[in-house]
Amino acid sequence: METVQRVVGRDLKQWENLFVVTSEEISGRVVGGWANGRTGFESDFHEPIGDRGSEWLFVRFQAAVQSRSGWFPGVFALVNGLSRAGRLTTAEELFRQRENAWYHSNLVDPSVVDPSVYDRQLHPGAAAWFKPWATEMISRVDGYTRILDAHGIGWARVHSGNPGRILYEDVHQIIAEPDCSG
Repeated sequence: METVQRVVGRDLKQWENLFVVTSEEISGRVVGGWANGRTGFESDFHEPIGDRGSEWLFVRFQAAVQSRSGWFPGVFALVNGLSRAGRLTTAEELFRQRENAWYHSNLVDPSVVDPSVYDRQLHPGAAAWFKPWATEMISRVDGYTRILDAHGIGWARVHSGNPGRILYEDVHQIIAEPDCSG
């Protein structure tokens, strides 16, 4: 089953408020996430990854709605965009810099290994997904989602056993291009 959120609110492209108001079950993926429901971007709240039997579920954190270009930016890109726009508080910016440095030190940048992996002409829709056992990587995303919540940016936590054709893989993550054939 796939759980898809219905989103109500204004245009994400304009950094306006978005609110996830409900979910529904559809076959395929499990989606979770919300906006404006939590406080403090550095609290000790960490959601466990749900176990759905023996099925492997990759995990992705992304915008709740598509960008103008038709893809769902990841939460790191969303927070980095807020930073470039000068919208982060001093504390949020310090968090972003510290956590980005931690990820840079502890996670391979797939585009360094294969510069074509995120090429939108070659691989439209290619996106990074954490492997289910990358629990430290996943737990640290919470601070990014709290920043998005504070700025009213809708986001979703998406789980999938088959996010598409794998273009890159390492111990913590995959880059997959969704299957658009169906």
